[in-house]
Amino acid sequence: MAHSARTPMPQAATLQDFLAIPEHQRFHEILDGQLVRKTMPNGHHASVQRRLAGLLDGYDDGSLHRQPGGWWLMSEVEILLPWGQVVRPDLAGWRCERLPEVTTEFPLRLRPDWICEVVSPSDARRDTVIKYRDYAKAGIPYYWLVDLKLRTLTALQLEGEHYTIAGEAQEGTPLQNVPPFELVEIAMEVLFRGVSREPESP
Repeated sequence: MAHSARTPMPQAATLQDFLAIPEHQRFHEILDGQLVRKTMPNGHHASVQRRLAGLLDGYDDGSLHRQPGGWWLMSEVEILLPWGQVVRPDLAGWRCERLPEVTTEFPLRLRPDWICEVVSPSDARRDTVIKYRDYAKAGIPYYWLVDLKLRTLTALQLEGEHYTIAGEAQEGTPLQNVPPFELVEIAMEVLFRGVSREPESP
């Protein structure tokens, strides 16, 4: 049935709507034109997010053990995608040659070179469908997904307009020789250390 004048289409959220949220309450994203609150991480999510950042620390430009091809690695930073979508990925990285210095711009407009999301079991579609599509549309070369329920890490690489799997690891097999961090070997038992298995739903 066609929309009448009495049933107007909802207006898409804008950057102004996002910025109107008080800073101390601004844990939101604009996805599919809607202003939505980001799922707050539980202990498992926060632990894995912090540990992965630590495992990649050798690439970070501020590290004492810097590896070739420096990066700026950041967590929970707001990024404005070209069509007005605002995302707040768990981890994001920029090659130093593209971002020579960390900027105070808010939200950050320069496209990341790498993003990682820790998939929340309560809202897996946000990371595996919506952001999967939007990060590819934005031309983000590398997208990693850490799945807490499956206890896996999937490294995706952009090929044309779509992501392909560059590497995947589950318990018992490390993620290694996978771009853009080929020099790091990530063992799943280290990444998920201290993270108990979630009980199966009845």
